[in-house]
Amino acid sequence: MIKNFAILILNKLFFKICYPTLLATSIRFIRLLGPDHKLKKWYEQRKTFNDLKSIRTEYNKPCILIFCPSLGEYESIKYLVKLLKVDFTIHLSFFSDSGYINMLNREEEYDQMSYTPIDEKRKIEKYLSIINPSKIILASSFDWPNLLLTLYKLNKAYFFIDFKHKSQIWYRRIFFKMLAPYYLKSSGIFTSDQSTYEILQKSGFKKSFLTEHLRISSILQDQHIAEIPPKILEFKGNNQMIILGSIHLEDLKTIGQSLKIISEKYKILVVPHDLKKESVIELLSELPNFLLYNTQDSIDIRRTSNIMVVNCMGLLKHLYAIADMAFIGGGFGQGIHSILEPAIYNIPILSGPNHKDFPEAAKLIKSKQLKAIKSGPQFLSIVNKEMSSPCSYDFSATFNVKKLYTDVTQIVGNIKSA
Repeated sequence: MIKNFAILILNKLFFKICYPTLLATSIRFIRLLGPDHKLKKWYEQRKTFNDLKSIRTEYNKPCILIFCPSLGEYESIKYLVKLLKVDFTIHLSFFSDSGYINMLNREEEYDQMSYTPIDEKRKIEKYLSIINPSKIILASSFDWPNLLLTLYKLNKAYFFIDFKHKSQIWYRRIFFKMLAPYYLKSSGIFTSDQSTYEILQKSGFKKSFLTEHLRISSILQDQHIAEIPPKILEFKGNNQMIILGSIHLEDLKTIGQSLKIISEKYKILVVPHDLKKESVIELLSELPNFLLYNTQDSIDIRRTSNIMVVNCMGLLKHLYAIADMAFIGGGFGQGIHSILEPAIYNIPILSGPNHKDFPEAAKLIKSKQLKAIKSGPQFLSIVNKEMSSPCSYDFSATFNVKKLYTDVTQIVGNIKSA
């Protein structure tokens, strides 16, 4: 009783004083920045609602508003969105430029799109009143206090899809307890993370459901539309090839020396995570002689090399189809990137040691398809072993694909009936 009362007081204190003060202070700081500052431009884009002036507010079909922090969260639920688009008008709301800008040329996947405003109460209320959705989806852990508070007060169904509670982070545990009433009011919380599901169940969230990883359904759909640029196919030829996907500088600092040896036997395709010019230049400094491929399907022919750097966005998930092995970047930094995209092709996968926040990694390690390395020599040893005597992996046995499609059907059914 005392504990619940303390949480209630903490909740009121946070929403009435702490969070508004922190938000207002941050906005004042941003306003002081120069007009060309990246953060200032980001703020200006989200305060005007200019991107909503041309949208339709009278819909032929009921509207679903889908909040996605960035492109990655959208990609995870893309197949689900495709199914919902049959019966609903789809309005995508992106917080990051990575989502909004990259979706501009994919208009067939949605009906309307806008930037998510800053989490100020008045702006959130105005935003929702303009769009006037019949239902709302929050992709991943979109835990903005004012957004959730506004949804809580609206008499509309809202769902959390691909939800994950990072209970190992202390402030996340506090946030989770304070936002619990808004999670409870939702029409459903769907998660592929076992520990998150157990926490939800113990906390009394009866409308929580454990699903297979939804991103797999999107990846399997993309598998059928893969298009490999001719120059990359020509580079591979009949040789065995290793793809280094979503690579960071920290990754190359660890395995760079081993690449010189490996490239004598195999073709190496390097796809940077950050494609900003200065980041790519820094990353290239860690590589021996290489070819550079760009979006014009052209190659710098001044060099000959068994290493090619692919300096363009959107190709990586398709390139895994022609790889014999993949190394996934990020594991020597903040955490690995998507390992599911190469995994569906049943090829061996390597990564750095930082993979503990990714439940799909645990499954792939258990099936021995994924191996985490800690050093360049270890990388060299495993590559030589795996490439000389390839093992047989079965992705569909590691992840229950049949159950996945049943889960997706269940989610669509729940959303329609809410």
